[in-house]
Amino acid sequence: MDTSTRQRPVARAPGPWRRVVAACALAGLSAIGFAAGPPAVRGSVQDLGARCDELAGRLDLWGVVLVARGDELLVQRAYGTADVATGAPNRADTRFLVASLTKPVVGFLALRLVDGGTLELDAPVARHVEELRDAPVGRATVHQLLTHTSGLPHYEGWPGFLERVGEEHGEAELLARLAATELVDAPGASHRYSGPGYLLLGLVLERAAGAPLPDLLEQHVLAPLGMDSTLLLPAAGADDVDHARPHARGAGPDD
Repeated sequence: MDTSTRQRPVARAPGPWRRVVAACALAGLSAIGFAAGPPAVRGSVQDLGARCDELAGRLDLWGVVLVARGDELLVQRAYGTADVATGAPNRADTRFLVASLTKPVVGFLALRLVDGGTLELDAPVARHVEELRDAPVGRATVHQLLTHTSGLPHYEGWPGFLERVGEEHGEAELLARLAATELVDAPGASHRYSGPGYLLLGLVLERAAGAPLPDLLEQHVLAPLGMDSTLLLPAAGADDVDHARPHARGAGPDD
């Protein structure tokens, strides 16, 4: 859910190595006592706010809470610190990295392109990415990339990649890694969660639609849904974009 009242520009950076940043990263409000749908929320708005404050204090919550009923905003609260190095607090419009929750957003984009006739679910990767025509993954289909059944491994098959996640990686490096990656199973044979599979899916979407992934997301997903504070964040230069900095609980600011 996008809660920001400020227009944020969508980042423009070449290549598929990006992350989505969302305006609000708290999900599952029912876990702290508020469920969507009937019965209607009981008590006053002040009661809801007080309950949020109580639970946030007890759970030491760092994040943003939003409670709404229909189009009516009932409670909006920000708790904790957005950047432990500077001590900057979270705000109601603070944006958070959502990491692998990027995948269903990209998956939704893929289905929008399928609906529009730009993409086919049973199309092999090599149809759109000719450089992978002779690679094992070139036989995998768009559907298999979407459902983690392409045979590609997760990042354990790409030594050193996660240690460089904050760097910008070009398309040439992505293609070289994919071409050299051995499949753990034949495409369609089994399910195996794969981050590289979705990086490849992003490249397939760019090639099929003839536009950068940020532009496609803006046109087909973010703008239609009014998500004007959500963007695909470039790995290089991410610190130049206003968002909460990830931090492990219990670690110091230099950890």
